[in-house]
Amino acid sequence: MVNLTETTVTIAALVFIVILIILARINRQIDNITAMIKFIARKMQAMEETLKWTSDSVKDKFERIDKKLGNENEEIDWK
Repeated sequence: MVNLTETTVTIAALVFIVILIILARINRQIDNITAMIKFIARKMQAMEETLKWTSDSVKDKFERIDKKLGNENEEIDWK
């Protein structure tokens, strides 16, 4: 016959195993979320660099056009 102590130990072991499984799943989800955040951060940084390069290029072209039009002494106020 099974006594109360063996039953308690069995239930505690099962609960411990279930908790470990839940923690493993949560850990996997956190790893996936972390990977997505890193991917988004890399994409945002690349996009920011591209936008800065494009902005600088457009400003340079506008300044060259402005100088060709004869406004060499006036500075363009970029905001």
